[in-house]
Amino acid sequence: MKTARRKARAGATKHPTALTFNYDDAQVRCVRSPIPHRSEYRIPSAEVQDDCWAGDIPPGGYGSYETTATRMVVDDVRVYQRVGRGGPSGREKIPGDE
Repeated sequence: MKTARRKARAGATKHPTALTFNYDDAQVRCVRSPIPHRSEYRIPSAEVQDDCWAGDIPPGGYGSYETTATRMVVDDVRVYQRVGRGGPSGREKIPGDE
């Protein structure tokens, strides 16, 4: 059985005082502590946390790798370097810092 694929956009932005996470251009999380101030690398992952922004884990779980119908397909990963203060435009706002 083939399942329909929906293209989604997920992203993270590292600010001096916060990490913000977006899904389909809507902010879904903002973490203020601890903020790493060094180089990092990204790991695309399908890990889920119960009762979190992505919803609830079903009572029976998602099944084994061999039997689950849940898949994550990543077709593109991009990393951008921030230009100047506040992002590419210099006008980026962090919630709570206005």
